[in-house]
Amino acid sequence: MKNSRSSKIPSFCFTLLSLIRCSGVASGFGAPLPTLTTTRSDLSSTCLFAGKKKKKKPSKQGGGGGFGALQDKHKQSANQVALEKELLQIYTDEFNAYSPSPRKLVQVSSSPLIFTIDDFIDPTACQKVQSDGSGCFDLMYPERLADYLFQGQESQLDGLLFTATSSEEHTQKDPSSHNYPLGLHLDTNNQCLERHVTAILYLNDVPPECGGGTVFPLARTLPSDHSLKAARQLIDAKVTATRSQAVVDAGLVKQAVAMEKRDQTDFLDNPHTNTMIRIQPKAGRLLLFFSRLPNGQQDPRSWHAGERIRPDRNEHVTEKRILTLFKQVDYDCFELDDPQPRARPKVPKHKFEDYLAPQIEEQQKWLQARARIPIALY
Repeated sequence: MKNSRSSKIPSFCFTLLSLIRCSGVASGFGAPLPTLTTTRSDLSSTCLFAGKKKKKKPSKQGGGGGFGALQDKHKQSANQVALEKELLQIYTDEFNAYSPSPRKLVQVSSSPLIFTIDDFIDPTACQKVQSDGSGCFDLMYPERLADYLFQGQESQLDGLLFTATSSEEHTQKDPSSHNYPLGLHLDTNNQCLERHVTAILYLNDVPPECGGGTVFPLARTLPSDHSLKAARQLIDAKVTATRSQAVVDAGLVKQAVAMEKRDQTDFLDNPHTNTMIRIQPKAGRLLLFFSRLPNGQQDPRSWHAGERIRPDRNEHVTEKRILTLFKQVDYDCFELDDPQPRARPKVPKHKFEDYLAPQIEEQQKWLQARARIPIALY
């Protein structure tokens, strides 16, 4: 990835969208959870041939029956149990180790890969940003991210987005009790396939009882979990939002419902069984997460959503303001001072993930190593 640092990043390097008012979308999902079944292999062990019983030979492709196939099935089942036990231990260790610290990069989860830093930017400065976004450039947020977390790397493809949402909007536009007013999504949505890491800076405090957290309902799911399988089905169908028309068109409404049903779990309550990771907004807190795995493929555990915002106990309106930077893969084909940037090199579709992988893996390893250093960033 090209190091294109400059003392001040020109305004055209980032796309700042004006105040985005999140509109609630009626879910329309009233269907019950689908009944998922596993197709069993044919365990018939005999067949009639020339009037005699003869054992059926297992197929070389593994499709036949017999005692050998049954042994293989038991072996696979045992391996699956061992893998899930190991994963559960990893999840529990991560839970026990998580402790938000001022100016300290802390790893929250390994899949999806999630980090937080408290007081990444001075909370008082963050709270000065107004509801219309004025003052957000004064924070020098993209420059700080590049300097402290991405080894000075900045890309002209990165996008900067300011968003303000309130409990009043959530109540008026989506009066249902659903916890995700806009459903779940991946940050590779809207054909932004080059996105691989998202950095959210919270600009104000939101009390936990008022909701508003960033939630990852599938973050601690085990491989056999039906919701994780549903998430993969949506990705395979190139669906990146559970409330989009594409879900209906692909016939995956039941799968989307199964994923959204995880909104009542929280690993902070029970790290051994619950699957959801929830990061609460706090002025100056940075949330950093990857939408892709080290191999470049989209991470099915990275589906996330903004939690419903509720009024405070005195029924006063609660507001949530965030500044989000979407980092995209730098193709090394744009120069800041080049008035006529070269065309982006064509990457074969089936090689796209392979092209992304080395850059993503390098970033992930560097951040994980940085999180293991028990000192503040600055």
